[in-house]
Amino acid sequence: MVPLIELSHVEYGYDGVIALQDISFKINTGELILLVGPNGCGKSTLFKLLNGLIFPSKGKYIFDEQEITPQLLKNNSEAKKFHKRIGYVFQNPDAQLFNPTVYDEIAFGPRQLQFSEAAVNERVESLLDFLQIENLRDRAPYHLSGGEKKKVSIAAVLALNPDILMMDEPLNGLDEKARIWIENFITDFSSAGKTMLIASHEKELLARQHIKMLKFNEKHQLVL
Repeated sequence: MVPLIELSHVEYGYDGVIALQDISFKINTGELILLVGPNGCGKSTLFKLLNGLIFPSKGKYIFDEQEITPQLLKNNSEAKKFHKRIGYVFQNPDAQLFNPTVYDEIAFGPRQLQFSEAAVNERVESLLDFLQIENLRDRAPYHLSGGEKKKVSIAAVLALNPDILMMDEPLNGLDEKARIWIENFITDFSSAGKTMLIASHEKELLARQHIKMLKFNEKHQLVL
């Protein structure tokens, strides 16, 4: 089986600080991956790298048999194709949400890909129903609760129907009801055959079956 994601001896640092050190692993289509490790070990940095927001200072990042480089993503069509396939839900929804209404937030991605407005509306309505947030349609995202913001963030990412979903500390700061919803969503999304990467230290997620764990230590290294 050809891996969907492959990192080979990847390193990344900034301002003389090492954030990732000699990271190598493979991820296959449909796997549910949990990234664990102490705060500051490099989990969020790895997510940014996998999402093409930063690039290795050493080593290679291969996605679906193609190396991801700054030169590749300078090509607008290649960048759109790549970012459509990988969805990234930030730890803090406030860093992700910026549109005036929930409807516009979910519609933003499809509009950037020049979907017709009819197709945009169909996609938004479907996600509002799927995530049971129809009542939030015309609300301003910054007025929502933490759990509501997280759902809208997920909806905005799912609007592009990504092959891979990355979630950084998805349970962080949520009440019990919202946490249960997120846990159920993770189960359902993974069961649908989608590839999922979660950065978390939550015991509830650690106890899940069929989960593959990648553990980082305080030296920004992968512990096998």
